[in-house]
Amino acid sequence: MDIKRTRLIRTELYEKVWATPMLQLAQEFGISDVGLAKLCRRHNIPLPGLGYWRKRETGHDPGRVPLPPASNQTMESIEIIASQKPEDIKALLADQPQPQVTVNLDGPITHPFALRTEKSLVKSKPGAKGLLIPKDGKSGHLLVSPSSLPRALKLLDAFLQACEAQHYSLNWPKEVDSQLSVMVLDETISFQLCEMTDAKAHEVTKEEQKHPWMAPKWDYEATGKLRIEITNLPYFDYNVRHSWGDAKHQRLEDCLGKAVLGLAVASMAIKKDREERLRKQKEREDQARSEEDARKRREEFKRRAEVLAGLMDNWRKSRQIEDFLHALQTEADGRTLNEEETKKIESFAEWTKAYAEKLNPFGRLMESVEEFLNPPKPKYYY
Repeated sequence: MDIKRTRLIRTELYEKVWATPMLQLAQEFGISDVGLAKLCRRHNIPLPGLGYWRKRETGHDPGRVPLPPASNQTMESIEIIASQKPEDIKALLADQPQPQVTVNLDGPITHPFALRTEKSLVKSKPGAKGLLIPKDGKSGHLLVSPSSLPRALKLLDAFLQACEAQHYSLNWPKEVDSQLSVMVLDETISFQLCEMTDAKAHEVTKEEQKHPWMAPKWDYEATGKLRIEITNLPYFDYNVRHSWGDAKHQRLEDCLGKAVLGLAVASMAIKKDREERLRKQKEREDQARSEEDARKRREEFKRRAEVLAGLMDNWRKSRQIEDFLHALQTEADGRTLNEEETKKIESFAEWTKAYAEKLNPFGRLMESVEEFLNPPKPKYYY
């Protein structure tokens, strides 16, 4: 599927959003203006404010908000994927002719996978809903009642032949519980040819009245109406048709060609959905990285503020101690002290001075700067 992609660097998108109104620029990229604004915010690209374009129209220069630095390298590269609407997917095959599929209800079954399906159901018995359940679990693509089996096998045979005529690849491994699938445009499509059933409330029998909790809630009846449905379409709002079958004015034989063509539409939808999921996953990862970077910046700001406060507090304490030492010396000089008292005061003053020098961050200037600039290395205990 051809999807429009635009790759830019951050400065290029910044120049574009300040040179072209958002609505017009978003249309050029194939996305909504809301989506473009969100993209700019994720990459920290400032946007023009209210009145900006009106001032430009009247000849004024309102000025730009400068582009701030990117917080990490991943923000520098930007990929814009154009949005696609349901009609866009269907339009890709609008010119493709519908395959003509002929079902010969009186002819033999010839496709190997149809023959293998028939063989797996030969000795099968109906389950709770009246549909055949193979013992080896190898034909989950065919769920019909015994009475509908002959017609269902002819339909399956014609459908598989038509798929190969469109150059679709069929795959059915021999392992137990493996499923038959179709490879269309490099996408694996799972399908099922099944019979619709009617359900009605079960009437409890006399025997079941003894153990009513063991009685089934519903009774099922096979209707004979068959349909082909795609079983691995993801849930999204592309409105892609996923089933074709018997109806009031239609037989499945008459719409097998639509079902074959519908496989191609489904493959494109699956591809689109996977790419959209990958895009959203990348957005989540980018957002998580951005939030983690912001958290680290907040923590580093807090750490530096705490280091600075501690350095300033120590500097004030050292200055106070110096003033205290000066006052101590003045007080000692005004007194008559004996030799022992003088030695004690000198010892006290010497220790206090050393303590003041240790507290003063300017005494160990580069060590203080390094403590401020660089967070401490983690300690490992073995």
